[in-house]
Amino acid sequence: MIFINQASDSVFMGLEFLYFLLALIYILSPFRFLLFILYPLAATKFSFSSLFFYDTRNYERVYNLADQISLEPVMEQEGAFVSLLYLFKSANLPLVVLHGVEIIAFLLAAKFLFEAFLPTQQAIVMSLLLGLFATMGEMGLYLLRQLLSTTLVFVAMGFLFRERKGWALFFLVISFFFHSSSFVYIPLFLTIFTPTRTGKILVILISYLVLFLVAYNSNFGTAILNVFTGQDSLYTSKYDQYSEMQGVEGWRETALGAPLLSLIVYFVGLNVWKNFHFWKSPFWLYYVFSLVLTAFYLVLGFNKIFWLSSRFNFMSNIFLLTSCVLLSLEALSPKEHKPLLMIIFSILLPVSLRNIMMNYDQNVLFRWPF
Repeated sequence: MIFINQASDSVFMGLEFLYFLLALIYILSPFRFLLFILYPLAATKFSFSSLFFYDTRNYERVYNLADQISLEPVMEQEGAFVSLLYLFKSANLPLVVLHGVEIIAFLLAAKFLFEAFLPTQQAIVMSLLLGLFATMGEMGLYLLRQLLSTTLVFVAMGFLFRERKGWALFFLVISFFFHSSSFVYIPLFLTIFTPTRTGKILVILISYLVLFLVAYNSNFGTAILNVFTGQDSLYTSKYDQYSEMQGVEGWRETALGAPLLSLIVYFVGLNVWKNFHFWKSPFWLYYVFSLVLTAFYLVLGFNKIFWLSSRFNFMSNIFLLTSCVLLSLEALSPKEHKPLLMIIFSILLPVSLRNIMMNYDQNVLFRWPF
């Protein structure tokens, strides 16, 4: 038993390597049946990796009380998640199953989003990219509510880029009932109300400036947050703690600083080489949003506004990473797409394996439940 627990990080490293190999096979030969292995494999990796983490334990406490709470919206605006827990508890399904279902739903939502830009096969590969530990980060590991709300935001974005504005706003609103982090994406959806490119950019920039000013005033920011979460939210105390947590900033800067810097340098360098192609690209709005969201995250971090930056820290990486991949696909000929995607997966694999080893040593993650 002791040996198995000590070696359990190796189990997850093996699963990650298997996921990597199957993804490469899919890139070379898109056999659809592989998706029935890859998506559940991603769900298994992420849902089982965090069984003993403190956030998962907190969700388990709420889950154990779900049958007493029933479908009543005790968390006000965020009450939909407790109602979902109640439904799973009524069906006698463990919390790990819900987490696995959310992972698969997230990857399918990513596929739906990128199908607005790419052929179906490439959109699937983009979703599989998010199934690596290197890209999903803590969102895939244990932030169940935020993962679900972001899934709905991805669906909303998929409709937005298909010019189906009504459905886009519908799914954005629904996402608020699961996690308040959805308000971070509002600036993108406000572009619906202006037809010009310049107007859309100004809407995004001004909206994030307003969000920063609100967040900078901690008292006002807390009041605004309570509008989305409710004063009696089960998670209000946790939100309050974010503003007090100073020691956690160091590891976040280490974990996110280098990847973000690398992605920014790559994106800018590729655009300079291609005469700022992103401005002429049909994906230009996605690129602009990714860059502004990343800048917003960095400004929040510089000003130590952790209570807000924690709501989308890894998502800023994901948006910028996928923007770099999309831009690279545009810059190369179609015959070079498969080698490029294989190279990207190959670069991310060692990052994933390092992530597993680091979290095994530093946190209660990647412990196989034997």
